[in-house]
Amino acid sequence: MNYFVHQLKCANTQSVTKEFFEKLNKYDLLIYDDFALHSIDELTRLALLTLLDDRYEKKSLIITSQLPYDKWYDYIGQTTVADAILDCIQHSSHLIRFEGQSMRENRKKLQTLNQVLS
Repeated sequence: MNYFVHQLKCANTQSVTKEFFEKLNKYDLLIYDDFALHSIDELTRLALLTLLDDRYEKKSLIITSQLPYDKWYDYIGQTTVADAILDCIQHSSHLIRFEGQSMRENRKKLQTLNQVLS
């Protein structure tokens, strides 16, 4: 479970969800790293929508994911919420796709080559 989802669930359990979002909104930039690594539940779906609504045209959010963007709709699931989430993202975002080998794989090969040459 990623950190955002973990913190959200803790806030929800303690009934301090409003305070959780108020805290997040203090930052000009948030980075949601590794979106879609785990299954998404109703709480997370609605939290993402709230986060996007709160920040829309006011503050920045970077979302990184291994899941291709064209599969996000199916991943998010619930069609009405997925429509709302993707509408916020599509109309206020820049999509940057990285293709090719993993940087980690290239780094591993470079380390192996350095060891052989040493």
